[in-house]
Amino acid sequence: MITFGPLCVEPDLQNTGIGGLLLETTMQLAREAGYRTIIFIFPIRRL
Repeated sequence: MITFGPLCVEPDLQNTGIGGLLLETTMQLAREAGYRTIIFIFPIRRL
C-alpha cells in the first residue's frame, strides 16, 4: 500500500489536464513498483 496527496495545481494551470496526468502517472509508477493499493489523500474543499 502507498499513500499519496494532497495534490495541488497552480490556479493558472487548472483545467489543462495536468492534475489528471499527475494522477495517471502516479498510478502507473505505483503499479510498476508492485503496489496493488493506492490511497489518495485530498481535502474535501479546494485550497
